[in-house]
Amino acid sequence: PPRPDIGGPSPEGAPDFELPAVNLRIVLDRALGEHAFLVIETMRTSAEEGADFDAAAAVLEENTAEIEELASAVLSPSQAENFGEQWRNHVAYLVDYARAVAADDEDATQLAESQLHTYSEEFSALLQDAFPNLPEQAVEQLVGEHASQLQQVTDLAEGNYDAAYRAIRETYAH
Repeated sequence: PPRPDIGGPSPEGAPDFELPAVNLRIVLDRALGEHAFLVIETMRTSAEEGADFDAAAAVLEENTAEIEELASAVLSPSQAENFGEQWRNHVAYLVDYARAVAADDEDATQLAESQLHTYSEEFSALLQDAFPNLPEQAVEQLVGEHASQLQQVTDLAEGNYDAAYRAIRETYAH
């Protein structure tokens, strides 16, 4: 029997999985979802240096290298190099932020927040330069939203599990 229409895409509207751009999008979405999970784990384990943090950071770096390679498929070599540097910076700033919050160090927290804000502006400018058809405000909003969602993950350390796990879910979906 025919399935009821539940408002989803019709088979005629399905993407052409043979197109390189479609395959890149699928692989990139997987890598970005993995990034969300891994950066959260790295932030969660960052309060105390040790094997747990080291393992999380190493796997996150592998994911970063994969994302950098995927980005190089659509960026110029200099843009790809800048992308990798900025991507690694945002990971470091998020770890710095998580450590500062865990240590209850207000100065370090403010510094990390400032660095994340600067990253959002610089990364948005990189994307806008690489893809001029993207609306600048939308790019800035999405990059800033990513950093903000990840900052909320530090609610785990404070025992605010409802907010933290909601932020984790939003980060992954984002």
